[in-house]
Amino acid sequence: MTIRITTAASFSSGIANIQNRQRAMSDAQEQLTSGKRVQRASDDPSAAARAERALVSISRADADLRGMQASLNVMTLTESALGDGTDLLQEARETMVAAGNAAYSPSERQALAVQLEGIRSQLLAVANRRDDSGGYLFFPDWSGTEAPIQAGPPSLFLGAAGQPQSERSTAGAEPLPLNVDGMAAWRIDPATGESLVLKGLDDSIAKLNSTDVPQMPAVDISRVGITEVDSSLDTLQNLRARVGKLMNRAELVGDRIADTRLYAQTERSNAEDLDMVQAISDFQNRQSSYDAALKVYATVQRMSLFNYIST
Repeated sequence: MTIRITTAASFSSGIANIQNRQRAMSDAQEQLTSGKRVQRASDDPSAAARAERALVSISRADADLRGMQASLNVMTLTESALGDGTDLLQEARETMVAAGNAAYSPSERQALAVQLEGIRSQLLAVANRRDDSGGYLFFPDWSGTEAPIQAGPPSLFLGAAGQPQSERSTAGAEPLPLNVDGMAAWRIDPATGESLVLKGLDDSIAKLNSTDVPQMPAVDISRVGITEVDSSLDTLQNLRARVGKLMNRAELVGDRIADTRLYAQTERSNAEDLDMVQAISDFQNRQSSYDAALKVYATVQRMSLFNYIST
């Protein structure tokens, strides 16, 4: 059986071949422009699925990194506040010790009381310090219009003194804290709601301003409030050390999350990114093939039998 190839069929086949090669060159050009080997799931379903899983991992890692940074920011602010509080209590203690000098006159002791009042005011400001979002650093659950700890004296916590604060933490595989226990930090008495950190200063200030001071032995004046201040110093220093460990942990968690994100990025790149050297070579080959198809078609188109018959 002889197969007959008509001129129309030959032309149609040539055009289809040119269109196929043009489409292949266009696809190669699109890949070069985007830098992606897989642009649609139909290009490579397996690679597209790998890239999608990697993208989900990247999104999860980004969310975990934001949580880690939020925890680190809060802990950094908290550590700074606890450091300020520790320095102020240390200064207050030195002032109380100085008040035990038997050579001091009542007016000199009252001057020391004024110093303690200044320290107390600064310490209260630290206890009521706000965070970057405008909330209270040590009392994030507090939503009242007044500061959570009153100026006093006595300085009372306006919330429920005996009720523990909620512990906030980030979501994710490794939760990180977003607050510390402000009631424990400022030693809120669960029965009275009074801050024992500030009570030690209040007792010393009251004694130094008292008219009974001249008759009180100097050593007794010095002892007033120091016990509370020492206990408060231990509380703030221990909490500060704990916060420092939490900051170190947050940084380690952040490093692990960053490594996970980098692995997911590499996996996504391996699945869908283009080998530029190979892609340029493929494009040049397809371009040459397309040019050759055009030239062949143009030549064949001129080789019609009617051209020979008419001559």
